[in-house]
Amino acid sequence: MKQTAIDFFYRTFANEQMNFLYKGDFSDEHTDQFIELNNHQFSAGNEFKIVQRRAAFLIAECFQNMLRHSELSNENSFFHIKNNLGIFSLISGNTIKNTAVASLKSQLEELNHLTSEELRKVYRKTLEDGEFNAKGGAGLGLIEMARKTKNKLSFKFYGLDMIKSYFYFQLALNSVDQMQKQSCSEFDTDRLLKDRMTEEDLFLVYKGIASTQVTATLLQIIENTFESKRQTIGFTKLMGLLEQFSEELSSVKKEPSIIVLIGESTKEYKIETSCILSNLQARKLHRSFCLYEALDPDALTNEHLHLINKDKQEQQNDDNLHLIEMFKNCSNLKIDLRPNGGTQTFVNFTAVFKREVNSSDSITDENQENQNLHMMN
Repeated sequence: MKQTAIDFFYRTFANEQMNFLYKGDFSDEHTDQFIELNNHQFSAGNEFKIVQRRAAFLIAECFQNMLRHSELSNENSFFHIKNNLGIFSLISGNTIKNTAVASLKSQLEELNHLTSEELRKVYRKTLEDGEFNAKGGAGLGLIEMARKTKNKLSFKFYGLDMIKSYFYFQLALNSVDQMQKQSCSEFDTDRLLKDRMTEEDLFLVYKGIASTQVTATLLQIIENTFESKRQTIGFTKLMGLLEQFSEELSSVKKEPSIIVLIGESTKEYKIETSCILSNLQARKLHRSFCLYEALDPDALTNEHLHLINKDKQEQQNDDNLHLIEMFKNCSNLKIDLRPNGGTQTFVNFTAVFKREVNSSDSITDENQENQNLHMMN
C-alpha cells in the first residue's frame, strides 16, 4: 500500500531538524523569505552565528545562480533547504538549455579542482578583469559559492529532451565545530521528493519548528497564491493551533517539529499537517473536533461568539478557538489520529479550500463580522 504524502515526507525527514522544499515559479522576493525561514531554525548560540551568515549568503547566491543559468521558464524550478543542527545543505533544480550544459559543467569541475588559496586568487582576478580564464570561465557567483561552502560543489544534469536538461546543484555547509566533509549527493532523493510533490500537486513542504515567526514567513511565501481571506485565515488558524501544540508538547519532546504540505489544483487548495501530541492531548482535540464537526452553521457561529467573548488570556490558551475558526473558513476539514507507541499520537490535519474566482480582494460578511468582534474585544 502506497504511503500518503504526509507519511512519505514525515518518514523521509524523520531524523532531520529542518527541511523546506519549494517547487514552481520563483521571484526575487523569495530570496529574503527563504533566508528568514532558515534563520528561524538556528540556535541563538554564538557557535551558529558564522554558519547562519554563510547560509544566508549561499541561499541568495544559489537563487541568483539558478535564475542566471535558466534561460527557459523557471516554473518547474526546485529549491530545498536542509538544516540539521547547523549542518546546512542547499539543493536547487532548474531547467536549462542543452547548449549550456557543457560550459557550465566545465566551470564547476574546474572550480572543484582548486584549493582554497587558488579560489581566493581566482576571486581577486575575477574582480579585476571579470574573467576566470581565456575560455570565459566561471562567474563571480560560482567562485564565491565555492569559497563559502568549503566543500566541493555537487551537481548533475539529467537530459529531458533534445532541447533541455534538468540541472541539480548542491551546496553543503558544515557548522564551525563539524570537521567531517559531507558526501556529495547523488540527487536521487531530491528527484524523488520533487516527483512526489508534482504527483501530489504540492508547491511547498516544510518540516521544522512551529512558531509565530515561521507562520508569518510561510504566509509571506504563499499568500500571493491564495484567492480569498478565508484561505489566509484558515492557514493562520491551523498554524496557530500547531504552535500551541508545540509549546504544550515541549515538556514531552525536547524540540517538537511539524510537517506542513501546501498544494493547489485547478479546483482547490489543500493544506496537510502532521505533528506528535501526547495521547491525552490528542483525545481532547479529537473530542472537540467531533463536537464542532456535528454543529450546523448557526450553532457553530454561536459557539464562536461564546469563545471570542472570553477573556483575552483565556482565548490565547484555548485550542478550540483556532479549531472552530478553521471549521468556519475551510470547505472541508479532516483529522486523523494514529498511535505512535507509548504515550504519543500522530495527529494529521487536512484543510481544503475551494478555489474562488475573482475574489482575491473579497472578505465575506461572516469574516467581516468576526473582525469587528475581535476589535471590540
